[in-house]
Amino acid sequence: MTNPIPTFSEDLSWVPSTIIKQHPGAKTCVACVAASIVKCSIEYVYDYLVVPFGEFIYDSEFGIFMLAHGFCCLPHLRLDEGTTGLTTNTQLNFTVDLENFPCFMSVETEFKGVEHAVFWTGKEVLDPSPLVDKKELSEYKVTTIIPIFKREWEKPRILRALEIGF
Repeated sequence: MTNPIPTFSEDLSWVPSTIIKQHPGAKTCVACVAASIVKCSIEYVYDYLVVPFGEFIYDSEFGIFMLAHGFCCLPHLRLDEGTTGLTTNTQLNFTVDLENFPCFMSVETEFKGVEHAVFWTGKEVLDPSPLVDKKELSEYKVTTIIPIFKREWEKPRILRALEIGF
């Protein structure tokens, strides 16, 4: 029996150096990030997830796609301004060293309530927006961080079953 506990590669050769750009006005930023990591088309991301092309893809759908394609998304950290979201007197203080730590990130846009997906390579931000060539991480207001690792374990049984049918 194989060890069911995943191990994560420290080899970051899978991290893309460029990102697929979305069309102006399109809501395909999450698909662009996923496609850039997996090295496929954004159409393939939509087809795989059975989501109509151009519709918003949720963080959970991103996680499912990544898991099915050899990556593991760790539980994300939601960063709300001014609150930890806890209802007890407990304070939550932590430090995240983002160097060499690839992450999917949601960032605020100029439109209230609208977020945008970018990819942090561990060194720089890859932004699928056609209006952005290069911005520093400090120029973004990050709301969500989802760490991504290359998976070195067999696909979970549920994913294998979905591929071959029950």
